[in-house]
Amino acid sequence: MNRTEILAAWVFRALEENARRLQPVEVQSRGEHDFDIVDQEGSSVGLMEATAAIHENSMRAIAGERRHGSILETNLKNGWLLMAHNPDSRRFHELVPTLLRVLEESRLTSLDPQTRLSNDHEVAKAAERLSELGIESGGPGMRPGVVGWMSSRGEDSEAYVIGPSCVVNAIEEELNKPDNLRKLASDPAAPDLERHFFVEVDRATMPAAGASLVETTPPDQPMSLSNRATHVWAATRRPPNVVVWRCDGRRWEHWDLVAESLIEAETLD
Repeated sequence: MNRTEILAAWVFRALEENARRLQPVEVQSRGEHDFDIVDQEGSSVGLMEATAAIHENSMRAIAGERRHGSILETNLKNGWLLMAHNPDSRRFHELVPTLLRVLEESRLTSLDPQTRLSNDHEVAKAAERLSELGIESGGPGMRPGVVGWMSSRGEDSEAYVIGPSCVVNAIEEELNKPDNLRKLASDPAAPDLERHFFVEVDRATMPAAGASLVETTPPDQPMSLSNRATHVWAATRRPPNVVVWRCDGRRWEHWDLVAESLIEAETLD
């Protein structure tokens, strides 16, 4: 099982009161759902599909920073601290020192969107190239020759307002993907089968939805499921806790679960 499926199984086990359990669907020849929900007798009473809401560009940027670092030693005259949105760390290391040197040669020690409009053609060109690399602004750093950057995550770097709608929107976006709708489709031969959709919200790359899940509570009105599923879940890790919201089409519930042992906490981290 992947990390999201492990989380889904842990959450379901922590909250299930009717001795039901998730049984992984081992054979995935046609892209089947992830789990069957089985009762004490081993009969299938439902299914669950588990997925993660992750911003892919942000995830790649995080992986790049882990691999290449976010501090660069150069022979530039000045130190620089840059504000970047999901930068490509490898290209950052390759190109940024040369582009900043163009600014320094024109005695610039800062960078903002207006720099791209400079009358100096070389400065404007360098600033435009920096923008294409995800660098939005910058100024003096701590030490000469050292270039560091701070990264924003998500769809854009604009400020966001947290609220329950951010979580609902994240669930909706994943639920409406054709592959998920196919896996969750109701079976005319088993109309009473529960169909659960579990979404892990990645707080690192989905900051608005992740913060909303942790810092707010579900909306007063239930989510309209429109026969797409019978239950939807949203969960995010806040080690050693896991914050969970669930809606069955009639009402929302929410929990702040705590791992009961060090082994559980490490598994969920």
